[in-house]
Amino acid sequence: MKEINYTHLPLIALRAFESAGRLGTMTAAAEELCVTPSAVSRQIRQLEKRLGVALFSGSKHKPILTAQGSILLPTLSSAMLQMLAGVNSVRAASQDIVNVSCLSTFAMRWLIPRLYRFTEQYPDIDIRLSTTSIDNVKPNNHDVVIGVNPKKVVIDDNQTILFAEKIGPVMSPSLLTLKGKRCAENIKDVNDMRDIGMLQTRTRMGIWDEWCQQLEHVVPMTSSGTFEHYYFTLEAVLSGLGACIVPEHLVIDDLKSQRLLAPLGFVESSYHYTVSRPSSTLSTPHQGANYFVRWLSEQSYT
Repeated sequence: MKEINYTHLPLIALRAFESAGRLGTMTAAAEELCVTPSAVSRQIRQLEKRLGVALFSGSKHKPILTAQGSILLPTLSSAMLQMLAGVNSVRAASQDIVNVSCLSTFAMRWLIPRLYRFTEQYPDIDIRLSTTSIDNVKPNNHDVVIGVNPKKVVIDDNQTILFAEKIGPVMSPSLLTLKGKRCAENIKDVNDMRDIGMLQTRTRMGIWDEWCQQLEHVVPMTSSGTFEHYYFTLEAVLSGLGACIVPEHLVIDDLKSQRLLAPLGFVESSYHYTVSRPSSTLSTPHQGANYFVRWLSEQSYT
């Protein structure tokens, strides 16, 4: 098969696929890209024809990523973030630039889909977003840092609590159908989940035990696989490979669209999310950073 030269990459089609894959529907992608759903579908069909593989299966109203689509999506989303960072780096110096750091999954599954709201309100403020792992935050290199901290740790004067993290088990409706399990409405407590395989994330291996401790009820679960990051774990859950314990804000859009179910709801964990202005930047007035912090504090995370 002839390889696609980078100079001939179908960027419009790739953008349409990335948006549809991340948001879950052609309609949502169309709204994000300011085009019609049929235009998004047409671009994706052209991309599939060019690649020679199917990227989605199922109906056009509830498309499901194929194995090939699941491989392409995270790489493409990461590339889009890098392109965004590159474009932002060469924008006019006269703009009010705010360098923001946050965890990668938080950026991809919560912040980026809502960032247009801030841009609409403050069109002259340029948000330069960079992502990091939980162990690699370098606050002094940024104007604003969004992080997660144990509740027992006293926060600094330059930090503001955004919200208390809530965690709970989520699963795809197809998991219950494909494996012949009881319907979600009949899952009333943790014991009803014994036969459902639990997917884990390497960066948060203890979250199942933490959730059980919050419920004061310990139930052993069968592990169905471990993934490097939450983004990959959630893609596996959406594909019906198992269930996982996840922070509610990372799946709020999937719950609203019923791509995922949370039959047991969510309970507060021992963590909360914070936003901070690193001390090295506080001495310099930065109105754009102040606006962004205030906007974050006003958002609903559920």
